[in-house]
Amino acid sequence: MKRMEGLTLRLSRLVFAIILTFSGGTLVASSTPWVIHSFAGGTADGDRPFAGLISDAAGNLYGTTVNGGNSPNCYFSVKAGCGTVFELVRPTTQDGIWTESVLYSFQGLTDGDGPVGGVIFDRAGNLYGTTSGGGENSVCPNCGTVFELNPPSSTGGAWTETILYRFQGSDGGFSQGSLLFDKAGNLYGTTASGGIFAGIVFELSPPSSSGGSWTETVIHNFTGGADGFAPQSGLIIDQSGALYGTASAGGYLSCSGLGCGVVFRLSPPTSSGGQWSEHVLYKFGIRPHDARFPSGTLVFDGAGNLYGTADGGGASHLGAIFELIRPADSLGTWTETLLYSFAGGKKDGSYPQNNLAFDGQGALYGVTDGGGGGSGGGACSGGCGTIFKLVPPAVSGGAWTEQVLHRFGYQIDDGFAPTLAGLIRVGNTFYGTTTYGGGDTSTCPIGCGTVFRFVP
Repeated sequence: MKRMEGLTLRLSRLVFAIILTFSGGTLVASSTPWVIHSFAGGTADGDRPFAGLISDAAGNLYGTTVNGGNSPNCYFSVKAGCGTVFELVRPTTQDGIWTESVLYSFQGLTDGDGPVGGVIFDRAGNLYGTTSGGGENSVCPNCGTVFELNPPSSTGGAWTETILYRFQGSDGGFSQGSLLFDKAGNLYGTTASGGIFAGIVFELSPPSSSGGSWTETVIHNFTGGADGFAPQSGLIIDQSGALYGTASAGGYLSCSGLGCGVVFRLSPPTSSGGQWSEHVLYKFGIRPHDARFPSGTLVFDGAGNLYGTADGGGASHLGAIFELIRPADSLGTWTETLLYSFAGGKKDGSYPQNNLAFDGQGALYGVTDGGGGGSGGGACSGGCGTIFKLVPPAVSGGAWTEQVLHRFGYQIDDGFAPTLAGLIRVGNTFYGTTTYGGGDTSTCPIGCGTVFRFVP
């Protein structure tokens, strides 16, 4: 798929997600990803997993699909079904078959529709997430929801869904990122639109007594200017309770006049009833060949530095990996370093839109939505995506080294286009999703998507 930079394209990809020079990177010998589930779509299974996965203590995996499921009342879905939450149960042997169950099919209308973001657990084993659409109410018929899923009380029973909040537009709409808990049990997230108009960060506080209503508070309204525009990713939190995230546009007036995106911090109020305060840590597009349009959820290293992906900019304008180095004191300036620029083509990936994962030696792993060659039946002419590894330099100040570990789309049942989904690491194994591909093409001509396992 031909791509170009600019917010027009960013927003077209956002709508699609809701509605529906050789760089030296070399392919290294490594395990080929094993597809542990190919989605079948239709009423019985999910279709189009956009988000990444989470794992429980037993190693079972959980995630969402934007389409699929048993409801026809879907506003944003271009195909049947309003989306699902699924579980993949780990086999008892290493090479055994994973067993998938659809835990919940969204029903649209007053229920949710089109979960683009993933799910998270609370300490009791309940799942929480957001939908980009649905939540029909008198103010906004399709601004989305925040939901909770409770496991059955007995084996074989059904999970129970509760809508915790329906967005009203003025207080947010069209959430794409996963949620985050703080130590007190409050939920935090972002919406790509709503608020003043450029998106928000929200807090959802639990009721004081069982059965009560959760309370939503908009803790930051983006203006579309210097402070950011259209936050699409999830948030991370530090020990002080400050939140960190990205906005895909805003900042400096470049990148078609709407800004190249920002990294921001939201500091909690210092007194009861006080306001959260936003501090823009970095505005992209300041330098030539800088990263542009940050898209994935950030990750911390042990020193508190931040790492992330941008699906534009870099030396070839095909995306980049960046680091923001924490200053020595709270009033200092964060320093951006471009760790890697993607070159695309058959040898390298392009357009990373997702979170990164560290291994035990400080290397970063991730996926790209494009590049790497491959063949998805004409559906990914610019490449079907890659899995990559970035190895830190042996000496301070040296260059990070990229290794392309896998190019999607070369096997008949391989997945392709891991759109918004990064990797999670469970022990020495990484897991992820692809939006398209897989062996089942009876419902989806180019495949309904996959879950894969990868051992470096």
